[in-house]
Amino acid sequence: MEDRAGVDKYFASIVTQLKFVDSKDPLVSRWSAISGSSQGLHFICALIDRVHIVGRLIRSQHEKILTLRATNEELKLGANQELLTATEHRAKEWKDEVKKSQTELESLRNQWRELEQEVGAEGSKVVTAYKASRGFELGLEKMGRVNYEFGYRVALEQLRGKHLEIAIEQDPIAECPDDANVEMDLN
Repeated sequence: MEDRAGVDKYFASIVTQLKFVDSKDPLVSRWSAISGSSQGLHFICALIDRVHIVGRLIRSQHEKILTLRATNEELKLGANQELLTATEHRAKEWKDEVKKSQTELESLRNQWRELEQEVGAEGSKVVTAYKASRGFELGLEKMGRVNYEFGYRVALEQLRGKHLEIAIEQDPIAECPDDANVEMDLN
């Protein structure tokens, strides 16, 4: 058996000269013409060829795997870049919104301070002037009358609850139809 070694390859070039059987019958065993040592060489050569083919297949598959891994990494980087760009854009929008809200908040605080100063300066004057007005006095009188009327009605109901035999003829605070259309000057 002769062999040669290449850069990454080892292969057999000539195995041996096999004996030839002179028969035209396809069913004649050709292995009988091969000597015992030659038969083993044939199987060895077949195994070497198989190993060589499998080696080429493994190298081919390895190259495909490396190509797919590189493509996968490129896709991941591309997707990450898109996500990063979208996230940066959203972060910029939120920063702008925060700045806008802070400006608006500061403006509202300034307006609030100005209103507090106005109320502080004029508030006590306005309250004093209102208390001196006739409308305030009438309001107090009306509140007093409402309290009196409500208190009278509560007391009347308590009296009726304790003494069922008592008959009260007229409610002094009840509205009379004659008084319903009377105009009153509140000023």
